[in-house]
Amino acid sequence: MGYIALSLGDAGRTLEGLRARVRMATLGKSFPAYLRPFRAPWQLTAWGLDAGTAEERGLCVAVLPLLSQDMTLEVEDATGRGLAHATFGSLSSKFRSRLLTRCRPKQADALRRTRIDVPGAPRLWVSDIFCGMPGTRVWRLQATLPTADGRSRPELKLYGLDGQPMDARTIMLEDHVVPSKEDHVLSERVISLSAVLPQDVEQLLFVISLGEGPETDAGVAEDHHPIEAFCCMLPFMTQRIYDASCGRMLDAGKDPAYEDWFFAQRVSTEMLARQRRCFTKLVRDGEAPLVSVLATHPDDVLPSLKQQSYAHWELVRGRGGDGAGSFDKTGALALARAAKGELCLVIEGPYRLEPDALWRLVSAIKRDPSLDLTYADEDESHEGRLCHPHFKCFPNLGRLRAISYIGGVLLVRTSVLKRLLQTDSPEDGKCDHSCRFDDGALGYSLALRAFEVKASVGQVTKLLSHRSGASCPHQDEKRQALRTHLSRCRVAADIEPGPVPGSFRLRYRMPQDPPPVSIIIPSKDKADLLRACVESILQHTTYPTLEIIVVENNSSEAATFELYDVLHEKDPRVNIVTWTPSMLKTGRASSADVGDGGFNYSSLVNFGASQATGQYLIMLNNDTQVIEGRWIEEMLGVALYRPEVAVVGAKLLFGDELIQHAGMIANPAHDNAHINQSLYRDDPGYDGTAVLPSDMNMVTGACQLIPRRIFDSLGGYDENLAVGFNDSEFCLRARAHDLIVSYTPYALLYHREFSTRGREALDERLQQRLLVEKSYILSKYPEYYAHGDDLVNANLDRFSNYYHLRW
Repeated sequence: MGYIALSLGDAGRTLEGLRARVRMATLGKSFPAYLRPFRAPWQLTAWGLDAGTAEERGLCVAVLPLLSQDMTLEVEDATGRGLAHATFGSLSSKFRSRLLTRCRPKQADALRRTRIDVPGAPRLWVSDIFCGMPGTRVWRLQATLPTADGRSRPELKLYGLDGQPMDARTIMLEDHVVPSKEDHVLSERVISLSAVLPQDVEQLLFVISLGEGPETDAGVAEDHHPIEAFCCMLPFMTQRIYDASCGRMLDAGKDPAYEDWFFAQRVSTEMLARQRRCFTKLVRDGEAPLVSVLATHPDDVLPSLKQQSYAHWELVRGRGGDGAGSFDKTGALALARAAKGELCLVIEGPYRLEPDALWRLVSAIKRDPSLDLTYADEDESHEGRLCHPHFKCFPNLGRLRAISYIGGVLLVRTSVLKRLLQTDSPEDGKCDHSCRFDDGALGYSLALRAFEVKASVGQVTKLLSHRSGASCPHQDEKRQALRTHLSRCRVAADIEPGPVPGSFRLRYRMPQDPPPVSIIIPSKDKADLLRACVESILQHTTYPTLEIIVVENNSSEAATFELYDVLHEKDPRVNIVTWTPSMLKTGRASSADVGDGGFNYSSLVNFGASQATGQYLIMLNNDTQVIEGRWIEEMLGVALYRPEVAVVGAKLLFGDELIQHAGMIANPAHDNAHINQSLYRDDPGYDGTAVLPSDMNMVTGACQLIPRRIFDSLGGYDENLAVGFNDSEFCLRARAHDLIVSYTPYALLYHREFSTRGREALDERLQQRLLVEKSYILSKYPEYYAHGDDLVNANLDRFSNYYHLRW
């Protein structure tokens, strides 16, 4: 920004009705500038003035974009009468600025400290700069415009600092008229925008303009000058915002301080001594079960085994094993039968254990006698450095079918291990190829089988092992183990390489007679949003047997009802049903109770479900648009082949291709949060969490697939939650009934969040309702919200949406 001190006489006393612009004669363009009062005590002190003198002279500061061309500043009053006119060159101004800074630093500092974001004035600023598709960055901008006009379309223009227009893809993300924070009688328009630019763009000018519409504040007409705001970005400003945005997204896998973190939390010498003393007592009391170690690389693991604080172990070797390299051809079942221990530690790969590894794993099973198998966190060792930590989530079949996330170190009860290895032919004790130690897929196969037989699987959230070499070898063998598992579970799916190394993608095959699916879309006015939503479904969706139920909710605009007729005439699968407040269950609230226009989203969904004929229901917001044609098949496949799945969520994108939803968590602040939000759509996120399917605790209701039988058995959405938390409450209720909530990244839609209703953070009226509904869900699930979501490992910061290390 550039700053100029002006004296405007009487007109400068209030600055009311004055407008400032800068013109570039060479291009014939003009740009907005700001006028700000020169009244702050620190300004007056720096310039040696008193308040009376400043007011008498009408002193003010003009804030203008810092362009590289010669400009003329013009100040006019409301009638267009010129009050000030100053021409200055870009080069001479640069020297004058440096001279002022050197000779009169206090005055220069006073100008630069001029506050731009004054109450009631238009404002535009860059809030974040994210990585976009390769070669691009996504700039997020926020604007606050002092107007009640909610109809005029804002226009965002971009310019280089030479004044030349720049081409860019701009996207409107949010647009609301809300009560002004400074004066609730007045209104302001709050707008969020996005611009996609080449990554080498570091300096530019943003200008937003809004022509005045017919709506006014409290019935008082406003002037009809366009409302304008600008933001001028220089390279150091761009880099600072970009670094801050990237810093917030720095996950544990990319954190350069990971090694420092590990050694800071590693078991201490004092703790090991205590563990050894306790171990001695356990042995004396006969309470230390023998652990039989089955290792594919015994020479790698043996030195660390000898350092264990839990010293009651044996190393089981196969026939002919020489202890070097990979294990011999002895079958895993034979090794398990040779084990003398009550527990077996299966180590598949070149691992080194932490000295408290056995203590931690055995303690977990001793604490929970029902536990059959447990695993812990691990990292990788490359050239003497520790890196790529894998902090694992809770036992998760959805994720396991996508990647062998459990790793190569498992502690299993020996009796259970034998049972898992005989799953194929328990009569003769034979096992298939995936159960041999030499092929690298034993751990993966065991984990998959544990879920098949409903063994009790647990985790230890401690980093207890380090793997040397490649972290995802033997993919062909693991693919065969997965194929065998799917065959046993009668899952019809093709296995393809997944989006990250070591992962798989399942393409579910639909039955010959695919079950009918009903898409339920609650809607009130916003005809443009509904049209885009329904047309995207009809144009792109490949699933054959579907119906669309639009639940009409007290619309008032003629365009809405015209659209209803058009949609039904165009495709008879689109049906309109009408909800009225009289359909609310007795004692249930609507959002009208807190001044939000009066609707109950939960009741709308329940009513839509009652009118649906499908065996599967999809709850869909009217501000979504389909991207991938197989979105229904991807969601349905998860639920179709896993009867315990109650809810399937989709991957939702903002219009600028950044992630809006890839699963929800609850953090210890008792809030719901979206993990990996604002990563680029193809960014894998920490450990592939953004691009791999996973079981979760919650997914957003903007797009949820729910089997009809489960929706009915759980009683539908809770109508005590009129607007917020109803989707997460349904998910948590399903989890409380031992059902599964799952997320698939392969069902892909756009979501213009908060387009249908306002954002609570911008409107105190909505905040009141939010607090009422938040207190309700907290009272139902206090333990879950107090503890935080166990989808996020305890070694990670549960207040973060990006898997930060927890220091």
